[in-house]
Amino acid sequence: MVAKLLTVLSQAGLVHGSPGPGGGYALAKNPDEIALEDVYVLFERDDTSPLCPFGGGVCGVGEPCAIHERLVGMQSAVKTMLRDTTFEIFREAAQDKGLRPTPRDTVLAEAERPSYRAPKHRGV
Repeated sequence: MVAKLLTVLSQAGLVHGSPGPGGGYALAKNPDEIALEDVYVLFERDDTSPLCPFGGGVCGVGEPCAIHERLVGMQSAVKTMLRDTTFEIFREAAQDKGLRPTPRDTVLAEAERPSYRAPKHRGV
């Protein structure tokens, strides 16, 4: 699986590989030259369906659904973030600030900050 991902990234000119002992993959460009969008477009497809996911019918025809403006705003914000965020932010975090991911088994008594992750499903 990882090999397939790296092959796609390599074919797109985002990484290059070095074979043999001591080999591996590295970015093929400076981190500030690779936007998250460059990777996103390789693995995700645009939803070109004209159907409204919440209000039924065709989006853009007739009255908008109750959350149309929020959906448009969210979609725009995500596109802007993907376009404007480069890998430089990760290089800075790791190399300049020494930040590392928190281990998965870390248990916090109370969240230190709000999480962007959805809460775990508790069942019904």
